[in-house]
Amino acid sequence: MNFNWYINDLRTRHFIQKLDTESGFRKFKLTYIADYLGYSSLGAFSNSFKQITGIGPSYYMKNRNKELEF
Repeated sequence: MNFNWYINDLRTRHFIQKLDTESGFRKFKLTYIADYLGYSSLGAFSNSFKQITGIGPSYYMKNRNKELEF
């Protein structure tokens, strides 16, 4: 694991934690979330998230929101 991978892993974990604990965070657009997490663009965030989790952030968010609604 190199430094960039480590930082992106921390960002991904933070994103997932915020989705799970703050209902208001789930309403933000991915462009805002990418900026909030310190990514230079939505594409950079999406690529990093997909490398770490195996799925895209929009897919994750949509399915996670469904799970948390029940």
